[in-house]
Amino acid sequence: MAEPKLRLFCVECRPSGETQAHTFFVPASNANEAIRAAEASARDTRAQGYDVADPFQDETNLEVRVGTYRSGDSPEIEFGDWSLIRQ
Repeated sequence: MAEPKLRLFCVECRPSGETQAHTFFVPASNANEAIRAAEASARDTRAQGYDVADPFQDETNLEVRVGTYRSGDSPEIEFGDWSLIRQ
């Protein structure tokens, strides 16, 4: 059975209505998996440095958008729309 193909995703999250977002680059096979990987990355980073903010921790009205590179040799990331993941 073939292994799922991983791609590099860019996950951005922010409190609803804010303009500044936290950005994570994670390998995943799809957008939903990328969001879960970004959450895990934020938890792991926070565990290593308590002064690091975890945007997924206790955040209400959290918006997220996921993007990936247009092609293998393009530096441009194509994002989907912002979606509310937590109310």
